[in-house]
Amino acid sequence: MATRLEDSGFSIVFLIGRQEMPRLVTPDSVIEVFERENLYVSYTSNQENAYLYIDGLDGYASLKLHLDEEGIPCLRPGTQRFSLYSDVNEDYPLIPGDYMIFVKSKGEVCSSLEATLRIRPNNITEDQLDVMRNELNEMVQGLAFDQIRTSPGLKLFEERGVLPPLVLAEFVSLNHMVRKLEVTLEDLTRRPDQYLERQYREIKACANSKQDAKSYRWLLSAQGQRANVDSKSVVHPEVILGVIDYHTYNTPENRMVLGFLHYILSQLEFVLQAIRCTITEEQRAIEARIPYVMVQKSTSHEVRALKAKIVSLESMEREMQKGIFNVRKYMDHPVLKGLTPLSASNQFSPKIQRDWRYKRVFTWWKQLRAQDFKVPSRHDFKVQWKRTDVLYEYWCYMKTIIALEQSGYTPTSGWIYDDSYKVNQEFVFPVLQDDTLVEMVKGPIRLSVLFNEKMPRARRGALRSKRILYMEGTNYKPDIRIDVFDNNVYSGSIIVDAKYRKKLNIWNNDRIEDENRPKNMNTLQNYSNSLKYVEDPAGVSKALRVIALHPSYGPEVEDIEDTNVSLIQLRPKERLSHYSEYLVRIIEG
Repeated sequence: MATRLEDSGFSIVFLIGRQEMPRLVTPDSVIEVFERENLYVSYTSNQENAYLYIDGLDGYASLKLHLDEEGIPCLRPGTQRFSLYSDVNEDYPLIPGDYMIFVKSKGEVCSSLEATLRIRPNNITEDQLDVMRNELNEMVQGLAFDQIRTSPGLKLFEERGVLPPLVLAEFVSLNHMVRKLEVTLEDLTRRPDQYLERQYREIKACANSKQDAKSYRWLLSAQGQRANVDSKSVVHPEVILGVIDYHTYNTPENRMVLGFLHYILSQLEFVLQAIRCTITEEQRAIEARIPYVMVQKSTSHEVRALKAKIVSLESMEREMQKGIFNVRKYMDHPVLKGLTPLSASNQFSPKIQRDWRYKRVFTWWKQLRAQDFKVPSRHDFKVQWKRTDVLYEYWCYMKTIIALEQSGYTPTSGWIYDDSYKVNQEFVFPVLQDDTLVEMVKGPIRLSVLFNEKMPRARRGALRSKRILYMEGTNYKPDIRIDVFDNNVYSGSIIVDAKYRKKLNIWNNDRIEDENRPKNMNTLQNYSNSLKYVEDPAGVSKALRVIALHPSYGPEVEDIEDTNVSLIQLRPKERLSHYSEYLVRIIEG
């Protein structure tokens, strides 16, 4: 039977859902909550300095949060209804996954409490979430390496020192890990694992020293008798085998930590070298273009773009240098200095299992070993820590490009398809940035497929920024926009919004006249009515169709009556042909 936390002086209660159903935390319990389900936590304790820690609190900006002496966000006793998520919040830091819950008092983790908060995906299963993550990784990787294979004069990393996507993925992984590393290692070196080691030394009998059974056996041994050859009797020896007890940090767990630090240091240095080589390559590219800047306007743009890349690379370089400095600082710490590091992370002792600090280091090492970035057989673009709705937006953009490819449209430029990337094998890390653009062509039709572009809100702003489109109203940043050009003449746009929602929360005909109807209905209607073309004096909306992509069950395609809006189902690892055919019908119909 689980121990009641009240008996230990703690009370942790999660309030779940709109009804705020209470769930009391017990040792080793698992509190399961769905994404976007209202979630509050209340914490009381009879110890004033016993703080509650939940993984992910660093993502919140709340006055209720307290920073402990190490700068780690936590909740003080007496905290009531701390909001982890509510309907009014825009940001939701807790993505699907497991989050550790523990109480720490005076730097000591309470042994009576270790529980788990489990966030489950809302509109898809956990298996489908994994499929979506894997598909996104595989799609981006496949497209990137397809481009590499078609690049003439391709050089390997070792030959020219250019920075491939693989190394960029490693940078993101290491940078994410190093940021969380310092708190764990600081606590670990302040209160390290240690044990009492016993050593023996021959000393004069007059010295004040402990003796044990081994000391007395030594006196009767040949070695002890030789040492006391001049003594008058065994009862009064001149030399004894004294016992010296001292604390040592030479434990398998500490050697495991040192082995991990050696390993992550080698990875950091590897990435740092690659970044520096890439900066050198970019500087050479700028030097080669400088003579033509005044002659060709396009060259001037290229130089500006290269300089911007160097600024980003130098920022990455500083992050790696900072990580190397911190790792070396702990390698030289008196606790770890002089130990022999373990060469592998395959020794999982009970002590590692019990101590969260060693367990966390062990887990990080296993993760790095599993990724094994130096072997280019596996590539993980580290989208795991993205919120599911953001992942769904990324995934829908990639699926839109693939759906158009299946209909005969060929990507010609933009993002990883850009010629400037092919020449030097230069790739921006393929996590989608706002304003990402891919150009696609099929016969006389050209498509501009944009991701998260913030549009001008008036004709004057569009003309000032040399745009052909603007969006009136309050919504002006659609997830995906497909601009259609026929023989280089603009003919309209398809607006696509990725809605990680239940279908009734996107569009509900029963509430169409309701003042409190889903705000997504207003957004989609606004997109439909407010997209304007700067050269159209009549100001007619140029939205050919507004599509809301969603993962809910139901019809694959649903046209909303008396509107220009359609709902299209798009789920991980399911058919794409219905989406592809629908896009073609609008573009070419």
